[in-house]
Order: sequence, then C-alpha cells, then structure tokens
Amino acid sequence: MTKIVAEELARCEVCARAKYVRTPQETPQMVTPTPEKLLDVVEADLVFLDGAIRLTLIDRLTRFAYNYPLQAKTGKRVREGLLLFLATVGTPRTLVLDRGREFDNFLVWSLLEEFRVKVHWSFEVARDD
Repeated sequence: MTKIVAEELARCEVCARAKYVRTPQETPQMVTPTPEKLLDVVEADLVFLDGAIRLTLIDRLTRFAYNYPLQAKTGKRVREGLLLFLATVGTPRTLVLDRGREFDNFLVWSLLEEFRVKVHWSFEVARDD
C-alpha cells in the first residue's frame, strides 16, 4: 500500500507544484576590501536607540565609531549626516552601505560622487541575467 501511495504522489502534478525546496538557497559570497590605512573603508548604517535615529560610521581598520543624530530616516537627513562626517573627519576611500532607501537615493549618490567616494554594498540583490 505504501508503495502505491508513493507512486501516485510521484505522478501527481498538484503535489509536485506544492513541494518546496528544503535546502536554503546559497548566497554568493562577495569579497570585501581590506583596509590598509585610516578611512580606507568606512561602514555606515542607521541605528535606532531609545526612539532616536543615529547615523553610525565605523572605520574598519581602527574600529573607531562616529555617531551623528538624525531628525528623520530620510535621504536628506542622511546626506546632512554624511556631509558633517566628511567635513569633520575626512573623505573615506570606500563606504560600505546597505540597500536601504535612506542610502540608495539621488541625494546620497550625488554627495558621494562629488567627493569621489567608492560605494560597496553590504547586501547585493541577486539578479537573473
């Protein structure tokens, strides 16, 4: 009886479409740049702490953190925080960002392009090319 049920399930089109892959899809590993000096690679992200929004930038070589309060989670406010970082600390060679809308927008892109900062995405969306 078990053999008959297994054969019927193997031929069933509905059952074949309803099955799902039990092994997770592997994400390709991306090489991250290794820093050689201060401000070679800086990682940026937003941190939400006690209701406040903060732009946090960490130098990958020294692990020194810079923290700038933001009024809102918008591209305009992130641009202001980045501009303050660039003016007080200096221009990083590479800035590591995630794909959040607050970073992936024209205001931030134009600022980074103006200061010739290379962008490295910490999360790359897989594409079917």
